[in-house]
Amino acid sequence: MFNVIDDYSREGLAIEVGFSLPTIRVIRTLNQLIEWHNRTIRYSGVRKHLFEKLEEVQDYATQWLWFYNHERPHKANGGRRQLKKRGLPGHLTG
Repeated sequence: MFNVIDDYSREGLAIEVGFSLPTIRVIRTLNQLIEWHNRTIRYSGVRKHLFEKLEEVQDYATQWLWFYNHERPHKANGGRRQLKKRGLPGHLTG
């Protein structure tokens, strides 16, 4: 069994089950998670901006990630914000 767990939130992100998990299957699972996240950020605004420096892209991406984790409602958890829903230490719950 191959489990992908977020170290910070301890959220389980994926599970692959099998008697033998070839490297290619593990890589595909990780790639699916990465592509899902990349697609989300692209369609949430990065494609709408024209940046002149790589630092501008990094600043935008960092701000977007904070918004994604703290403010953006997520359909998968009933429209609540991701970190608020989990009740992680140091975060408000409700």
